[in-house]
Amino acid sequence: MSLPVQNRGPSLVKLRDMTTTRALFWVGLAVLILGILSLVVPLPHRNREGVHVGGVSIDIETRHEEKVSPIISAVMIVGGLGAIAFGRGKNS
Repeated sequence: MSLPVQNRGPSLVKLRDMTTTRALFWVGLAVLILGILSLVVPLPHRNREGVHVGGVSIDIETRHEEKVSPIISAVMIVGGLGAIAFGRGKNS
């Protein structure tokens, strides 16, 4: 004689799937934010060059601020939106 099985909530497979899609949503959101920020925030870069002759040294340090390529920013934004859509769509 078998006892009826009670449904006590989502199965372990469904919980794992929900956790994965929730993580995908948050990763997508982070990539989206970084993609938007990469359009406006320049990345600092330093070069240091010098000449050492005997006991005398002359150093020159130059600083540059470069922005990420707009193509890379666009790929990050589209990828983030795709991950958000995929992460939200599977939970519903």
